Amino acid sequence: MSVDEVTIQSNPGGSGFYANGPVDNVDITNSRVSGHGPGARGIVIWNGLKSNINISSNWVSNNNCCGIELQDGDASGVTISGNYVDIGSRR
Repeated sequence: MSVDEVTIQSNPGGSGFYANGPVDNVDITNSRVSGHGPGARGIVIWNGLKSNINISSNWVSNNNCCGIELQDGDASGVTISGNYVDIGSRR
């Protein structure tokens, strides 16, 4: 799956980009992810094996909980680089 040059913003009920594992072959690049609601993450990949993941050159800001998060499970072949991450005033 490729997410490139996409704007995901102002979701009052949850995260911006969310994937529940196992997850394989995902590229999230050159996108803008901002302004998500309580407990929300900008980009989150949860549960199970996360493999061949590339998260690069994104602008991630003003999300309630976290900017970019990989959680619960193992990971292999993950690259996270060149992102701008700012939680902003929502904490």
